[in-house]
Amino acid sequence: MRCDVAVIGAGAAGIAAAVASADAGAKVVLVERHGFTGGLATTALVGTICGLFYRYPSIARYAVEGFAREFADAVQVASQTHAVRFGEGLHFLPYRPAAFHQVAVNRLQQAGVQLLLHGTVSGITLNRGQIRELRIQTQMQVLNLYPAAIASARVIGTCLSTGYAAGCLAAEFSDTGIWQTAIKKIRQRQIAAHSAVSSYS
Repeated sequence: MRCDVAVIGAGAAGIAAAVASADAGAKVVLVERHGFTGGLATTALVGTICGLFYRYPSIARYAVEGFAREFADAVQVASQTHAVRFGEGLHFLPYRPAAFHQVAVNRLQQAGVQLLLHGTVSGITLNRGQIRELRIQTQMQVLNLYPAAIASARVIGTCLSTGYAAGCLAAEFSDTGIWQTAIKKIRQRQIAAHSAVSSYS
């Protein structure tokens, strides 16, 4: 299977990366090891989204625009909730995890993203230090994925809620100090060919 962009992990960052890439015209495959999207927003039953609003004494004013605001608005409607004030001007958005997942699936479908649930990266093939193929293990089969964007780019921009893909790739994380913990950038040139093929469960 060929695609322009492969995104590993359908947490909040992975959903945003997949939708943004697809909206820009790329053919996108999003691989998620669980049977649902959302990462910790759904698996941990967090129930609130923080960081969307300015700290403001009376009303909740969005501090974000674009995909984050669009997604938050849709989750708010699907959850039948609204921003809640806590403390001195701190606002957060309560949500239902099932609504978060459904909004994500709807938006991914709208963007034309191919979502592979219950999929894990079980191996990669390198050619001259470049990733040419990802092997994706699903419940039913092993898929060979040929992502052009990863193969031609020198940086893999995977959005991870865990370090599984990085461990599989034997890659080091770059840490610029500006990323959230859940978002890491893996530099392809740091991958050693002899340790490129690995698996995890």
